[in-house]
Amino acid sequence: MAGSADEDDLLVARCAGGDADALRRLIERHGRAAHALALHIARDPAAAEEITQDAFLRVWRGARRYTPQGLFRAWLLRVVRHLALDHLRRRRPPAPWSGGAAAAAGPGFAAPDPADPLPGPEDQAEAAETGRALASLLAALPPEQRRVVELLYYAGLSHREAARRLGIPLGTLKGRVRLALDRLRREFPPLGGVPW
Repeated sequence: MAGSADEDDLLVARCAGGDADALRRLIERHGRAAHALALHIARDPAAAEEITQDAFLRVWRGARRYTPQGLFRAWLLRVVRHLALDHLRRRRPPAPWSGGAAAAAGPGFAAPDPADPLPGPEDQAEAAETGRALASLLAALPPEQRRVVELLYYAGLSHREAARRLGIPLGTLKGRVRLALDRLRREFPPLGGVPW
C-alpha cells in the first residue's frame, strides 16, 4: 500500500508540472472509486460523471498546492463526497428565508488534453456494481446505524444536526457512526482508506 501511495504522490507532483499523462494515470487508478461514490450519493449517472470530472479537474488545478499528508485516494474521495453533497444541495428547493437565490453552478470541465477522462461503459458497469454492493452492506446495518450514515454522508447533515433530528445525544450518534463505519470498512475493503 505504501508503494501505491508513493506512486500517487509522484503522479500528483507530475500533474503540478503539467503532465497530462500523470492525470490520466490517476484517473485510471482512482476513477472507478470516485465515480462509484459520486453515483451512490447523487443517484444520477450524468451528475456522477460531472462530479467525477470536477474532482479530477481540482486535482489538475490544485496539484501544486497538494501536500501528501495521507492517502491521495482518501483525499480524492473526500473531494468527491463534498462535490456530490454540493450537487444535492443545489437541487434542493431554496429555503423560504433564503430569498430564492440558487447556488451558481461552477464552470464546466476542460480536460488538459482531448482524451475523454470519463469511465467507459465497462467502468460504469463496475462502478454500478460497487454501488450496489455498498448499498447492500448499508441495508445490512442495524437500522439506527444505517440512519446515522444516511443523514451524515448522503443528506449532508452535520453531527449536531443529525443528533437533533434523531433526538439522541451527540455522543450516541458518534458511537453509532463509528460502529457502522468500522463494519463497512471491514466488509468492503475499497473503503479502507476513506477518512469517514
